[in-house]
Amino acid sequence: MLAGAEKARYILVLRNDDSDNAFIVLAAKEVVTGDTKILALVNSDKNLSKINRVQTDIVFSLQTLASEMLLRKLSGENMDTDNLMDLLFQDGH
Repeated sequence: MLAGAEKARYILVLRNDDSDNAFIVLAAKEVVTGDTKILALVNSDKNLSKINRVQTDIVFSLQTLASEMLLRKLSGENMDTDNLMDLLFQDGH
């Protein structure tokens, strides 16, 4: 068992090491069933495709978020809640 992961609605995988995060996602997928969603942090965008390979439900990338926000600000685009949420949580599939 992973601290009650088999009963959880969400599992947050937020380690500083992307390889740890990928391994934890794989381990969690072995015990979860049903509607449990797994959110994984990717610390480096170079590992984004790798974390997607372990088929996490939601990928969270601060590096991508910051880059996109900066680009949009420099281009004069306004940020609202909807496009911030789209940037913040990328579908892992």
